[in-house]
Amino acid sequence: MRFAEFALQRQPQRRKRGFLLLEVMLATTIFCLVAVALMNGLGDAADSMRRSNRESQIRLALESHIAEAMALPIQLGLQKETPDGSGITYERQWEALRPVNQDKDVLSGLFKLTVRARWTDRNAEESDEASIDVYRPQL
Repeated sequence: MRFAEFALQRQPQRRKRGFLLLEVMLATTIFCLVAVALMNGLGDAADSMRRSNRESQIRLALESHIAEAMALPIQLGLQKETPDGSGITYERQWEALRPVNQDKDVLSGLFKLTVRARWTDRNAEESDEASIDVYRPQL
């Protein structure tokens, strides 16, 4: 037997018994990148849900403040309230409307009620408002 044939026959067969360190590091890196992307997505979804809930809460409170103001006598001008437990400040403003008809007569008894909510979210001033036109004849 020649040496070349002997060398070819005697080469140990390489069997993979495990993973290389490089393969494990690569798999760990890919897993971490996917985990970070998922966490960012979940964080954004949670933030959107929180904002949506807060806007719904404020809309309901604005409607409640309008109903309350409608039950009280009209006070022209701006009335501010102290901030509530969640840091939202509400303002109520009554304005007299003076529409004119075809004969140039001023129509009295029309008012505009505006209720505003102001709050701070992530160091940014936010606001929302609701308004309604009201007819209350002068007696």
